[in-house]
Amino acid sequence: MRILKEKWAYAPPLWVGILSLAPFFGGMSILGTLMPFFVDDVLQQPKTLVGIGFTAQNAASTLGLFVTGALSDMIGLRRTIFIVSIGNVLLLNLLGLARSPVTLVILQSLFGFCTTYALALTWVTRLVPGPKLAR
Repeated sequence: MRILKEKWAYAPPLWVGILSLAPFFGGMSILGTLMPFFVDDVLQQPKTLVGIGFTAQNAASTLGLFVTGALSDMIGLRRTIFIVSIGNVLLLNLLGLARSPVTLVILQSLFGFCTTYALALTWVTRLVPGPKLAR
């Protein structure tokens, strides 16, 4: 590992970046593909619920970006990625157990709150040398 000259002692390893990106893209692709079928076949609700759920998820992820970033500053990037990834996996599995529209929207909001995308961006910025970062 190379030593950074900024406030971080070591550059995060590659697995940190992969672990932070995989749940984000995996979860979004699973939800984006299966949610319309789930809403129609299991919940027997209009497909507008898919849009409502994704809107709630993206609104919560906007707030989640700030919270996970602050948590990363407090306890470290690796610990935060681990905690958020576990929450991400648990909530993705709980989404399949939802049997009401309200439960689905609440779980999707919580799922959006456990976004790992900001952590992936943090990982990238910690690898880039300071002078090359956009100011």
